[in-house]
Amino acid sequence: MVGAEAIRTRIDQLQSSARREIRAFVRPPLVTPAPSDDVERTLASRSVRHRVVYEQPLLDAPSVIPVIRQALERGEHFRLAPRLPVKLLVIDDRVAVVGDPYTPPGAEPCVLVTHHPLLVELCVALFERLWDDAAPEQPSDDEGAPADPEDRLLLSLLLAGLTDQAVAVRSGLGQRTVQRRVSQLMQAARVDSWIQLGWQAARRGWL
Repeated sequence: MVGAEAIRTRIDQLQSSARREIRAFVRPPLVTPAPSDDVERTLASRSVRHRVVYEQPLLDAPSVIPVIRQALERGEHFRLAPRLPVKLLVIDDRVAVVGDPYTPPGAEPCVLVTHHPLLVELCVALFERLWDDAAPEQPSDDEGAPADPEDRLLLSLLLAGLTDQAVAVRSGLGQRTVQRRVSQLMQAARVDSWIQLGWQAARRGWL
């Protein structure tokens, strides 16, 4: 399938059909927007789970953090990876959309849409491998999990290795605000350092 408009339409249709889970790799350049409000309401009514891995360089784009904030408010689970091999969307283990990572600048984007069980299984395996690598996979007991999506965003940026100043720039918050919120999270986790906070956040399944 070739062309941004055709890809957007098809992906919207596929997301609307989801019944259990949507998995995705998101890497630059962004071609498709977040699901429409109608699609989101439909998915919410079905309790469809979202898991997304964002390629870390996306954080340099000012438009990306608001998208991640909205996703967190919708209940999306996300992680950050230094690099992703492809763009990917998997719907319910039954259909996969794979984006061409080698599209030349200025060329029309193209994707492969497949229902072939073996190819879909391979895409699922790739997603799960990189999802596990994106952050430590530890048992989740939701102990003291922060309810505010903004705190989950800050934790994810910290686990990606960003400094408090870099987190402030990318999140649009003041550096003192970031430090204050991180201090509150450290108190909730009963730790004394950012490294311990990251470890506890992963152990407790806060992300």
